[in-house]
Amino acid sequence: MHIQRASDTLLCQVFPVTLKGQARTWFYALPSRTIPSFIKLAKLFVEQFVANRRIAKNSSHLSGIRQNEGESLKEYFQRFSTEARQIPEVDPELLRGVFLRGLRPGPFYSALMRDTVHSYADLIHRVEAQISADEAINAHRKQFEQINGKHKGAPGMNNSFSQQKKHGKNNLPHRSPSPRWEPR
Repeated sequence: MHIQRASDTLLCQVFPVTLKGQARTWFYALPSRTIPSFIKLAKLFVEQFVANRRIAKNSSHLSGIRQNEGESLKEYFQRFSTEARQIPEVDPELLRGVFLRGLRPGPFYSALMRDTVHSYADLIHRVEAQISADEAINAHRKQFEQINGKHKGAPGMNNSFSQQKKHGKNNLPHRSPSPRWEPR
């Protein structure tokens, strides 16, 4: 049987089988015998669910993407890349400029401004290198903190210069202020 040539009655009976979730709930909530034709049913359906359709994004969508406070470079880059992939045939130079405008000021941004980024590919390379460096630094910091954490309670460690300085103590012998040279 060809559904295209089917009667309105048959189309209205087959239609709910194609629905799921909210669309199915909406359909079964319609008062019975209030829709005179399938064309009217289709129109009501579109009016009800037009807001749920996916709107194609264009390059202007990217200009609203900014690195949030506390968001790592890696998180920002992943979020930006995900959005950029949804835009067909976007110009790489536009991506470079928009990414840089959304990047929070800081040492990495300063480095990018000092040493000109020539292309989006160059930017990606430098971002990935910075992300790798950040991850290595964080791993080293954690390892360093674990090692130092193990020695905090060790005898004699409380007399270290850094601990004394931290607590405002200075156990160095007191010397009277004297000039380094003697006038003649």
